[in-house]
Amino acid sequence: MNPEQNRIKTAEKVASLFEFLHENGAVTLPEASEHMGLSKSTTYSYLETLVDREMVVKSDRRYEMGLKHLEYGGRTQDRAQIYEASKVQLHDLHGAVGNTVCLAVEEYDDLVLLERLNPAETIGFGGHVGRRGPFHRGALGKAILAYLPETNVRATLQKHGLEPLTEQSLTSEEALRSELETIREQGYAVNDEEEHKNFRGIAYPILVDTAVRGSISVSGSKTEIETNEEAIHNSLQSARDVVEINLQYG
Repeated sequence: MNPEQNRIKTAEKVASLFEFLHENGAVTLPEASEHMGLSKSTTYSYLETLVDREMVVKSDRRYEMGLKHLEYGGRTQDRAQIYEASKVQLHDLHGAVGNTVCLAVEEYDDLVLLERLNPAETIGFGGHVGRRGPFHRGALGKAILAYLPETNVRATLQKHGLEPLTEQSLTSEEALRSELETIREQGYAVNDEEEHKNFRGIAYPILVDTAVRGSISVSGSKTEIETNEEAIHNSLQSARDVVEINLQYG
């Protein structure tokens, strides 16, 4: 194996190790060794090198991701054009409606949550920033999926399927495609208890020159959203419009 191939293999091993730590939290050396398919001594060298670089933390013979990754994640987020174009509007929208506000994009046929602002009195729904998942279960994903090219729609359906979370979740491609057509006609997507019972969300696509760049949503309890739905629509549309202008001319 030449030096270039060695470097590639090493990078693959480190990436695999990071993914394992991210998914499993604190792990032991034997657990990491088994996952890596390497000897304990070799795995130990990988882990201790990452500890020395402050990228992994060791405590009580267990290894877990270090907080330094927050710095890298923050820098990546700050570099993301759509995040830069949206962050002021997201905070203004959150202040105006008082509900959970989210921003999401598509990457590698996944829905990726870029930002989530929750009301102070609740943890909210929607998962952690950076969460990846399918498009069909909520307003954020459907608002993007409705405007993706057909090849991308087929790819995400093949990758994720249509696994339901509640009785209201879409479980057939026919039903999903019908709803995507409705979204294109009305210009926004709705999540009506498709992820959680008594939960409702509204999302608008972010479009630049007809290409979808992401989506922005407001969500909360079904009663609260329905009571204030007209005001939420107005605030969401205004925020989305500014984001689109920022992306196109900023």
